This record gives sequence, C-alpha cells and structure tokens, in this order.
Amino acid sequence: MCLHLTNCSNIHITRCKFQNSKERGIRLDNCTNITIDSCYFTKVADGVYAFKCTGGIKVNYNQFLNMVGPVPRGHAVQYNNCSGGGNTINYNQSEIVNGTGPNPNPEVGDIINLYQSNGIPTDPIRMYGNLLRGGGTATGSMGMAGIVAGDVGGSYQDIENNRLVNTGYVGIQIQGGTHITVKYNQIYSDLLPWSALGLGCANYSGAPCNNNTVAYNQVNWQAGYLNMKRRDTCFKPGTGATLCARPTGWETNIVNAPLKPVAFFPTVLINVARLLPTN
Repeated sequence: MCLHLTNCSNIHITRCKFQNSKERGIRLDNCTNITIDSCYFTKVADGVYAFKCTGGIKVNYNQFLNMVGPVPRGHAVQYNNCSGGGNTINYNQSEIVNGTGPNPNPEVGDIINLYQSNGIPTDPIRMYGNLLRGGGTATGSMGMAGIVAGDVGGSYQDIENNRLVNTGYVGIQIQGGTHITVKYNQIYSDLLPWSALGLGCANYSGAPCNNNTVAYNQVNWQAGYLNMKRRDTCFKPGTGATLCARPTGWETNIVNAPLKPVAFFPTVLINVARLLPTN
C-alpha cells in the first residue's frame, strides 16, 4: 500500500503523487473526516479505496491516469460500505489510455464505484463535476462502467453534472439501492467493440431498488458490442429479487444527444502541473 490509514480522523492529504505500484494508492479503513485533494495517481491498482468509513471522506480535484487493476481493483475511487454525511467525490479527472494496462488492454474496474454505501437524507454521497475518459475493454459479466451507483445496494447517492467519454462497457448505471439521483450528466461513446450501454438502471443487488431519480441526462452511446449500433438507455423492471421501480424522470433523458467530445470535453485531460508544485 502506498498510504494506508486505519481508524484515523481529521487528516488532509494534498499535492501528493502515488505511482507505479501493484497496491492501492490510498486505502482508508474506518476513518472519518479525511480530505484528499490535488493529488496525482498513476499506474496503481486503485487510486482511492475507502472501506467502512463513517463520514467526511472527501476525494476532490484529483487526477487519475491508467489505473492498472486487475479486477476487482482498478477503480479511480471506490467507497465500500461507507456511510454518513459529508462524503464527496467531486471535480476529479480520470483517464484510461487503451493498451496501457498490464495486458494489451487495461484490466480496470468501474472508474468510480459506490458499493453498499449510504449517505443520509439531508446529505447524500455527492459525485459532482467529474471528467472521465477511457475504461476497461472487458465485456459481458466482466464489463465495467464509468460510474456505478447502488452496487449491491446503497442509498442516498447524488450523481450530477459529470461528463464521460468512452468509459468502457457502460457509462453510468444504477445497480440497486434506494434514493439515488442521477441527473444532468453527459455520456458519450464511440462505436467500440466493447461499448454496450450509456445509461442503465436495474437491480442486481437482491435488495430493494426504488425511490430513485434518473433525469435530464444527455446520452449518445454507440454500441459496438454484439453489433448493437446504439444503446443509449436501458431500464430493466425485473421481478422478485431483481424488482426495480421505474426511476422518476426516466422519460426526460435525452437519447442520441448532439454530443461531440471535441465540444464538451477537454482535449488534454491530465495535466499534473496544475496540481503539484514544480520544485
């Protein structure tokens, strides 16, 4: 582990570089009030991994380049069984350049993943303003996404105003959970052999999946996987343990949106000089 904190609180990690390791960049276990900002992560198993933390975990304004995994690692950021208020993943930038993983194609996980994590009604886990480009090339049950909410359940998560380009198998997906909001995101993919779905909502958790909102997202997702050509959105109502209530606002999402990466996404995404001191 590059940096491992256990049972810690009130710590600020800033302007640090984590690179070239088969381990995670930062791991937090049972921590509270940890801020990680203006840091650079490259060629590590995961960028930031928070486990059973109880509030105030802030991962903001960082840059992540070529996480290496392999799955189940390979996230820029993952919250696993975290809870409480004050948890944010905001204004980060992540890029996976195809072919830079340990094999010819990167073996990476979801870029940002919320696994069995719960905010609170007055202060959900917030994921705002992140820029994500590139992702894994696995497909089918091993396919990964740019952003996953409600993974094996979770609640009170708010995902807004993020921009995603070519993030792998899926753009953004709710996989279960309750009181999750996904709004005003822009999601794009070229026609790639592994691109399957832009915006999805289904229940793979076995737990309740209801009271969610998915609205006003712009999606232009060309689906090369299985030669589907285009698959902007998909809602699966399911039955029994996979039952998923239709999200509020689903009909407001814009499919085949006029998105072009050159217009809504920066050409140069990762620029370490913006974050780290030059001396």
